[in-house]
Amino acid sequence: MDAWAESAAGWDDNLAVQRYAEAAHRSLMDVLQREGKALAACDVLDFGCGTGLLAAKLVPGARSIVGLDSSPAMLERFRAKIDAAGWTSVRAEAGPLPEGARFDLIVASSVLGFVPDLSATVALLASHLHEGGLVVQWDWESEPGATDGVSRDGVRAAYEAAGLEVRSVDIGFEVEVEGQTMAPLMAVGRKPVGGRS
Repeated sequence: MDAWAESAAGWDDNLAVQRYAEAAHRSLMDVLQREGKALAACDVLDFGCGTGLLAAKLVPGARSIVGLDSSPAMLERFRAKIDAAGWTSVRAEAGPLPEGARFDLIVASSVLGFVPDLSATVALLASHLHEGGLVVQWDWESEPGATDGVSRDGVRAAYEAAGLEVRSVDIGFEVEVEGQTMAPLMAVGRKPVGGRS
C-alpha cells in the first residue's frame, strides 16, 4: 500500500515543502562548491525523490538524474513533470537500482531518518558512488527516545561503516514557515579515491 498516496496530489503546493526544497538546494550548491565538485559533471541519484521537487532544481545543471522512490503516487507526479518539461536526462524509478549503476552525487532529503536500517541503506548508497562521489542527506534530528529521525553519532557511524569520509554533520539550513522553524540535520559523506566499491 502506498502510504504517501494521499499526500502526493498536494505535495508540491505545500509552502513548507517548497521552502524546504529551495533551502536544501541552496545548501547542496554550497557543499558542491566547498567540495570542488561541478554539478555539470555529476550523474545524480535522488534517493527518496518524492515528486521530484529537489531533482527539478538540479535538472538545469546535472549531467543526468535518476529519482528513486517507493511511492507510486509520488513517482507518478514526478514522471508527469519529466514528460511536461521534456527532460531527456531524467528518469523516475521505483527501484531497485540496476547492478553496477554508479553516481557522482547521491542526495536523500527527509528519507534516511525513516529507513529500517540506516547503516545498511548508507552502505548500499555508498556502493553506488564513484570514487570521490558524495552522499548528502537532510533529515530530522531525533529527540531522545524517538523512533524516527537520525542522531549525529548514528549518521557518523553509518557513514564510517560504509567507508565514507565524513565531511560534515550539522544543521543544514534554517527556514521559517508560518511561525515554525525547520532546521534539519545535514550530513555529507565522500567516497575516498582508492576506497572500497
